[in-house]
Amino acid sequence: QAAIASGKPYEVTRTIVEMRDFGNPPQFDPKNPWQIRKSVTGSDVYNGKLVLSHYEFFDHVFRYWTLDLCNYVDQGNQYSVTIADYTDERNPKRFKSENIFVQGNHGIFFLGWTDVVQSRHLLPGDEIGLFWDVSSSNFGFKLLSRGNSHKN
Repeated sequence: QAAIASGKPYEVTRTIVEMRDFGNPPQFDPKNPWQIRKSVTGSDVYNGKLVLSHYEFFDHVFRYWTLDLCNYVDQGNQYSVTIADYTDERNPKRFKSENIFVQGNHGIFFLGWTDVVQSRHLLPGDEIGLFWDVSSSNFGFKLLSRGNSHKN
């Protein structure tokens, strides 16, 4: 109504609210924790940023973060994180550098993962799994299967 009265167009904005009281978190299966599964795209590989949807990030990551941290990332700021690579379950590898971060941009979220792409020789079509590990506050990662790009 205020927009109509002032003659300015109405602008819809998003606001992040705490979700703790809005339903239960997705069920976590410790034997198969990969809540986010993606087929890697060329853009994900060549830009060094894995694109995650609004739904994936809000349901599987933000619900475990503080409201202040969620707003910080959602406003386009980079936040350094650690990625634990469980592809070799007997010898997990941890990645933490300036190339490992999360960043938001108008409801799309990016996981900077250049070091993981290079270490695992990821190519478009590879299937990966991710989850936010609440106990260690880092991303869990696993290369689930290789795509057709590796057959050339």
